[in-house]
Formats: sequence, structure tokens, C-alpha cells
Amino acid sequence: MTVVSVFATNPSYTYLGAGEAQIKLNLSHPGQRVEACVQRSKSELAELAPNMRSQMKCSRERAEIKLELDMDGQVLFRGTAVPAGFRRDGSSSFYEKFFISAGEHQITVRMNDGDPSKPFTHVLSQIVNVKPTQNLIVGFNENEHKFYFK
Repeated sequence: MTVVSVFATNPSYTYLGAGEAQIKLNLSHPGQRVEACVQRSKSELAELAPNMRSQMKCSRERAEIKLELDMDGQVLFRGTAVPAGFRRDGSSSFYEKFFISAGEHQITVRMNDGDPSKPFTHVLSQIVNVKPTQNLIVGFNENEHKFYFK
């Protein structure tokens, strides 16, 4: 029993070194619809079965998400995620880890969830004081439609 307790407590394992911290980019977000919804005319509605008579006709396909994460002016991550699902109608997901030095950093995250020819639709740039061994989460709040650092 003594042998088990020795190996259970020694050697100690440290995931992050002294003065190190971690940024975790973790978000899942559905892009905007690729095609805008169209209102059906009365004649189009009459041709449909009663259970299919929806006023609006909407495509299910979603746009790809383009995301960039910078720290102190240096690019940490730049990538694109395609929507999940057979019809590309689900959310696009990102999960990345970055090891950084603890201290004060300017963190900027940008996302385009619509037309790729247009500029970023969501941006957050903030000075964050990251403590040693801290995990700083970069996420997106779907209810408020904005990024957060936690």
C-alpha cells in the first residue's frame, strides 16, 4: 500500500512551467445564411401541400467562419472552419491551445461569419493581465453576439 501512495503523489506533474500561461480558443458558432430568405407569393403557397406552406423560404446552408487571434501584434491563429452537417447547416467550431508567457498582453480576436469579401463582423481587442498557470478562455456569447475573455 505504501508503494501505491508514493507513486500516487510523486513525482508531481506540472502542466505549465513557471511564468507560463495558456490561451484556449474555444467556440462554436453558426455562420450567417449563404442565401437570404425569400418571401413566397400567394400562388407559390397555393401550389404547396398545406403542411409545407411556410411564408418564408430559407436556405439551410451556412457561411464558413473566418477567425483570427493576435497577441501583442503577432498572429497566434488564423483559420477558417466549415459548417458541420451534411447540408453545411450546423455550427463551425474552433478549439486551439497556445502557451504564452504570463503578464500583460494585448489580445485581439476577429471573426467574419458572413460574406468573405466583407470585413470582420465581430472584433474584441483588450489588454489582459494573464497570471502564471492561468487558462485564458477566448469564446463567443451567442446571446449577446460578442466575444469574451474569461
